[in-house]
Amino acid sequence: VCLTLKRMDVEETLPGQQARMLYICGSCGKKTEIQTKEALMCSACGCRILYKPRTKKVVQVNCR
Repeated sequence: VCLTLKRMDVEETLPGQQARMLYICGSCGKKTEIQTKEALMCSACGCRILYKPRTKKVVQVNCR
């Protein structure tokens, strides 16, 4: 049995393509897709403060 894991924040890409990540602008709140080698900048306002969105998957951490 072969199991594959998918990252929630990266779209599935072909080997020749670059991955596109989703970020949220810290200034205007617009969602922006940015490629891996592209400059981190909001396409609407030009702000350089970008946040990754939270995953919708339930994550549990065991602490002692």
